[in-house]
Amino acid sequence: MTYYRPERDVMKRDITRSFSLIDAGGTPTEIGVAHARATMHLREDVADWIEHVSGRHSLRDPVVRRHLTDAERTLNRRAPGTLEQIAAMAEEFDLASEGLLLAVLGSYLDCLNGKPALSAHDRDGCSTIAWSGSATNPVLGKNRDNNRRFLHMQTVLRVTPNKGNRWLALSTAGAPDAHSSGMNERGLAIADTHVPSRDVGPGLPRFTLMAHVLQECGDVATALELLTDLPHMGFGNLILADATGAIAVVESGYQSTQVRRKTDHHLAATNHFIHQESVEFMLQSSTSPQSIDSRQRLASMESKAAAASVRGDDLIESTTQILMDPTIWRDEADWLTTSTAIYSPQTLTMRLRVTQPLHDAPFVLIPVVLP
Repeated sequence: MTYYRPERDVMKRDITRSFSLIDAGGTPTEIGVAHARATMHLREDVADWIEHVSGRHSLRDPVVRRHLTDAERTLNRRAPGTLEQIAAMAEEFDLASEGLLLAVLGSYLDCLNGKPALSAHDRDGCSTIAWSGSATNPVLGKNRDNNRRFLHMQTVLRVTPNKGNRWLALSTAGAPDAHSSGMNERGLAIADTHVPSRDVGPGLPRFTLMAHVLQECGDVATALELLTDLPHMGFGNLILADATGAIAVVESGYQSTQVRRKTDHHLAATNHFIHQESVEFMLQSSTSPQSIDSRQRLASMESKAAAASVRGDDLIESTTQILMDPTIWRDEADWLTTSTAIYSPQTLTMRLRVTQPLHDAPFVLIPVVLP
């Protein structure tokens, strides 16, 4: 059951030009085929992505090949659907599947080399916040900060799998699973942030972990159980919220995975760890520009969320204001906030803002499940 039906969505035609909306269903292979066919106009951009990562990690390097083989072995054993999606997309794009796997695991290879993959002038990306008021009404929001090359490669993938929950995710052309954030039909939302770390290994990438959570779980509690059972590749945060108002942050590591739970109405995560067990593995020192920026963004979000909670402000509006604040979103030379996604678990909708300038673009309301 492979299908691509963007014309059935409520989005305005002029807005859909800024990203691809794909409805896909069936097996992982069929989902991969639908994703690739809907983004065939981005085939050269996907090829350029592979070439860009290959410049840092050549497939001719036996060390790189060994790391990819180790990761592929874990995926084959614990999440073969990820590899099936990659193989299907690669075949449709007429690209080598090993090149596509290399591209989506580029940051992993950077961490294995002990490099954050950013120059001292770049500020690493993604800011996330999840919260619920006294009457629940939970919200999860994410600013997706990325290299400008990925701005027009963003996709919204709405999936009806052959088994498990239906789900929607903000993803990337050429990437499998949930490549940034998402929510399922039961109101469980999840998003990730990148944290350069030495605690990495051949576990499951965050995009695979998030897809498994969305497809198999219905609330934060069961998601935490699953994430405890699955092996993690590491180097990032996973933030979760469900329709009951439960929220949590998982600091993902290969050896050490820690959980933060809310003590107030909100939790936030940027590009560093909080738990001391995780902090000791971070590649960037606390005095690096990236670490300082990450901590400043986290403090800014938390203070604004605390003030909004005291005032009893509308959470959707408050989340929008927080993520659009100049201290949080960015528009720099090659690095910018490529999108803002705000998930409402009780209404099963995503509000998505894509295009530039981001702060002037409208939000589009996208239902998790087609009416």
